[in-house]
Amino acid sequence: MNLCLKIKMITFSLGIVFLFFFQPNFAKASTENISTFEQAEEYVNKHQDVNILIYNNNQIIAEYHADGVSVNYAYDNLSRLKEIDYSNGLKEVYSYTNKGVNVQVYQKNKLIENQGIISQAKTNDVFFSKKKYEKTTINKVNMNNLISNKQFRNYKSMTKKQLKKFFKKKESILQYPVKIYGYDKKTNAIVDKNKTIDTSTYIINYCKKYKINPKIIVCLLQKEQSLVTAQNADYNSRRFVYALGYGATDDGDLKKYARFDKQILCATKRLNTLYKKAPKSYPRVMKKINYNRTKKGVYKNYIWIDNKATYVLYKYTPHTIDADIYDTSNEISGGNYLFKLVSKSLFNGKWN
Repeated sequence: MNLCLKIKMITFSLGIVFLFFFQPNFAKASTENISTFEQAEEYVNKHQDVNILIYNNNQIIAEYHADGVSVNYAYDNLSRLKEIDYSNGLKEVYSYTNKGVNVQVYQKNKLIENQGIISQAKTNDVFFSKKKYEKTTINKVNMNNLISNKQFRNYKSMTKKQLKKFFKKKESILQYPVKIYGYDKKTNAIVDKNKTIDTSTYIINYCKKYKINPKIIVCLLQKEQSLVTAQNADYNSRRFVYALGYGATDDGDLKKYARFDKQILCATKRLNTLYKKAPKSYPRVMKKINYNRTKKGVYKNYIWIDNKATYVLYKYTPHTIDADIYDTSNEISGGNYLFKLVSKSLFNGKWN
C-alpha cells in the first residue's frame, strides 16, 4: 500500500507517528522519503532510535520497532481486531462471541496457547492500552523504574569488608562459611561437594567482574530465599541450592545450577548478559509477564519499562507480584514488588 498520497493529505485517513527516544537530532527527522510500509521499516532499521506506528482511521495497522520487531494488525468488517502478527512468528487471533473475545496465540502457525473467553472490557484493558505509556504503581511503589542504569552498574557500592560487616549486623547465616551442596548426576540426590566458600568474597568478586551492583545480589538473596535475615538454614536445602532463583524457572528446576556457588556466579553473569543485550530505546512494553495473566486492578500481563536496568530485572523475574499468591490468598507479595520492598528494608532504597 502506498503511503505518499495519504501523507500529503495531512493524514486525514492514514498517518505516521514517530516516537523518538532521547534522539538529539529530533528536528532533522523527516518522513518526506517514506511512501511505503517497506520504506518505513527501512527507516527504523537505519536510525535505530525511533519507532513508527501507522494508523488508518484512528486504528493502528502496523508498527516498526527499533529492536527489529515489526507488528501488523488486521480487523474484521466491524472494525474489530482480528489478528496481530509479529515478525518473530507469533500471532494472536481474536474470535468474537456474545460472551466476549476468545484469544488464541500461535507460533509459526501452531497453536501454543488458548487464553479462553475474555470480556470486551478486559480485552481493551489488556491489549489496546499497550500503545500508550502507563504508569504502574503498587502500594505507591513505582514498578516502571526499579533501579537506574547507573545504580545497576555501580559495582563499587560495597567492599568485601563492608558486606561482611553487613551480614554480621543482620546476624545472617551468610556471615559464616557456606558448605556447598549440589545434585549428583548419577543418583539425582543432593550431595556434599567438598567445598566451602565465603559469601561476601564470592559476591564482591563476581560483581566486580561483571560490573553488577552487589546490593542487587544481596536483595535477590533475600527476595528469593530470605537468606540475608536467616540465622539458621540447612546448606543442602533449597534455600541454598537455589539461593538466587537461578535455574528455578516457571517451567521447572534446572538441577545443574542447583548449588550455592553457581547461583552467585550464574546470576551475576546473567544480569550482565541481559544488560548488554537489552534494547536501547525506552520506554517500551514488556509483554507476557505475571504468567501472561491479568487481574483487573491488581496486575496485568504487560508493563511499560523505563530503562535497561529495569528491563533486566523483569527478564530475570518476569513478575510485578506473585500472581499465584494473590489469586489464592489476595496477598500482594513476590515478584519485583518484593525486590523493591527488600531494597528499602535492607538499604533504605539507596544503591550507592
